Amino acid sequence: MNQTHKTDELTGYFKMPIFFQVFFKDGSSSTKKAWLSHASDTVYVSAPNDSPVEYTLFDPESNVLKTLEFQRNFEELSAQALNAKNMIDRYDALAALKETGLDQKRDLLIRLFNKETFNVIKNEVISQLAKDDNAASISLFNRALHDKDLTVRRAVVDNLETFPNAIVADVENLLTDSSYVTIENTLRKLYKLYPEKAKVYLDKTKGVMGHNNNVRITWLEIAAKEAKAGTTEQDQLVEYTSNRYEFLTRVKAMGAAERLVFCNDALVRNLFNAALSSNTRLGGPAIRTLKVLIAKPENLKLAKGIFEMGTWKDWESKALTEALKP
Repeated sequence: MNQTHKTDELTGYFKMPIFFQVFFKDGSSSTKKAWLSHASDTVYVSAPNDSPVEYTLFDPESNVLKTLEFQRNFEELSAQALNAKNMIDRYDALAALKETGLDQKRDLLIRLFNKETFNVIKNEVISQLAKDDNAASISLFNRALHDKDLTVRRAVVDNLETFPNAIVADVENLLTDSSYVTIENTLRKLYKLYPEKAKVYLDKTKGVMGHNNNVRITWLEIAAKEAKAGTTEQDQLVEYTSNRYEFLTRVKAMGAAERLVFCNDALVRNLFNAALSSNTRLGGPAIRTLKVLIAKPENLKLAKGIFEMGTWKDWESKALTEALKP
């Protein structure tokens, strides 16, 4: 075992107890606690029955904060991912398989998905199979879309760049999911992939507000994009950026206006109000949106005109002057 962090007169090598667990092919295991305190330490763990090693755990359950480089072959990682008692140890093996080729790991990943109950591991399996067009993987995606865990259903939407024809209808069903975040993400992804079906998707989600108005704002953004010119949808988006709403709604609406590159008098005033907020989670996004919009000369002229007509305290004037710098 090597400690590879930089050392100097103030920082030496860490001295800590680490547990090692070795699991053998005959089903037995051996555990050892060792103190590591040098640049390099060697730890010996006994094999009670001289059985071949199946897999080894360094710091089971990941109790020690660390960055670890631990070389294991595919068979060892497979055994750990399938059989380790603790979820974090199974996930550690799964994460180490990221760079392994799909043809080598596909069957293992499908076995893991079918066996697992933890959503984090299921989601990682979906992520690693996301670019696979094999029929077995597509079947897994279809099952995942009907999983009882909302994050597993959403993982298909979030990780796949395109949807195989066999699962498109099941993805579209997520537009009525119990999770508002899933509805929002699904609406965005479907519109991106199938813009010709925008009306179908908008009709299916019309009237859904969501949490902090997330679905409604996404709906308005897409509807405004489809309309392409001054619309009531744009006006409603601007309304959501005002101080009549809590900051999460305002931030999401600002992002929508930013992506639409839409700007008018009311929006600039709302952005000024948000930019001066003591809530940096509101003020920061407002300044970012403002800077994106004023990259267009006509928007910069509009914003400067509104600023010059206003009455500001010294600190407000200084903050807005800085925000209006292209």
